[in-house]
Amino acid sequence: MSRETNPTTPEIVPESWLPIECLEQAEGSLRARVLFPPSSAWFRGHFPIHPILPGVAVLAAAVEPLLISARAKGRSLWIAGFTKVKIRRLTFPGDRLDISIQDMPAHKEAELVFQVSCRGEKVCQGIVHVTEEQEP
Repeated sequence: MSRETNPTTPEIVPESWLPIECLEQAEGSLRARVLFPPSSAWFRGHFPIHPILPGVAVLAAAVEPLLISARAKGRSLWIAGFTKVKIRRLTFPGDRLDISIQDMPAHKEAELVFQVSCRGEKVCQGIVHVTEEQEP
């Protein structure tokens, strides 16, 4: 997930393509809140009568705080993959997601635990595999 390929930049958090309302860092973890309004492009065509947020959007939201934090520290991360992902609840237009993810340690590779919830209910959890991109 390269930062250069993200098409839009909302005003809430600079250089973020998701509607992140807040980002907090504390003791090796990051917390963020993301609101997906009914007008979000993520809902177009998925599904017109009963729109739900695609699982890939939930995973993108889960790692976005990590990418923002790393970029602020001058680091460029690459998401190598996910394991042990469990999607436990659907996400609908207007839902506000609370994200918790471990922060990237000093070394170049890590497996970081994340959790996404909505109104206290788990939406998704898993492990993201991250590597630091090397300068050319």
